[in-house]
Amino acid sequence: MIAPGRLDQKIINFIKTYDTGKPLTGNPNFNAYAANPHTDDSDHYMVRIDEQLGSKDTFFFRYDELNVTDVSPTSISQSLTNSVAAKGLGAGWSRAFTPSILFDFRFGIATRPFLRGTPDINGDGPAKALGFSSTGGTFLGLGAPYAIPGIASGFGSQAPNTISNPVA
Repeated sequence: MIAPGRLDQKIINFIKTYDTGKPLTGNPNFNAYAANPHTDDSDHYMVRIDEQLGSKDTFFFRYDELNVTDVSPTSISQSLTNSVAAKGLGAGWSRAFTPSILFDFRFGIATRPFLRGTPDINGDGPAKALGFSSTGGTFLGLGAPYAIPGIASGFGSQAPNTISNPVA
């Protein structure tokens, strides 16, 4: 048993704020029953235009959009959210100067802004009020020796992680 004086009061208050401590399933190995549905919503749109401009020029344009939002409940107050709103744009022009000389120009760009995290219905206000200056979210792990105990860095991040790639 750990002496009460050795316990970090910041962590004790964090657990009191974010964890009910009640085994709702009747199984002491689990402290919650997540009854919220797992939802997955996605849309995909594609447009392509190909055009022959006279006998020597061709042109194409494409637009691709993918919107995905996936929400999986992880506890009573938390859900794991993954979303991406990917967009792709491309265009090209080809000109045949002679049967053996061809000018070909292609341009494209793709963006995939990801949002991944475990938002909590309590938000991060209570954690900041408890003195956590850089809250990565409200995911507290005490799973030693299989994991390093502490607040997981990066969970609950609501800032987009944007990846942009020029596509030739």
